[in-house]
Amino acid sequence: MVHLQGRLESLAAAIAAGFGCTTSLDWRLNEQPYYPPTVNDPKVAAMAAAVAAEVLGGEEHVVEAVPSMAGEDFAFFCRKVPCTLGFLGTKNESIGAVHGLHTPRFMLDESVLHKGAALHASWAFTYLSQAQSGARSADKEEL
Repeated sequence: MVHLQGRLESLAAAIAAGFGCTTSLDWRLNEQPYYPPTVNDPKVAAMAAAVAAEVLGGEEHVVEAVPSMAGEDFAFFCRKVPCTLGFLGTKNESIGAVHGLHTPRFMLDESVLHKGAALHASWAFTYLSQAQSGARSADKEEL
């Protein structure tokens, strides 16, 4: 969060200076709700990608998402335990499942939901197996 704050403050100051102005930002960090950035743990993300490639039948089915500034409740979990945020592709033009999640026309291709369940079960099994064998750090045993 500190890095993000610094970058945004620098950007705002540079834009304001270009117009002969000054700026200040009040982050109100002691107030809720605000959404911190969702930051994936690199080790968990690598494990999740490897397991997804295995479950889905190859690395071509695993795509790194474009970074986004969207707020997400999941970020609060990521502040407490190592985690990664993933998406299950549900777009299917043949059935009209082409609209974004937060639109009144959203529809998903339910035929892929079993893949999402398989991924979550496989991720949990792999993570817990690694924790049991001592491969994961002991400082986050709440998972």
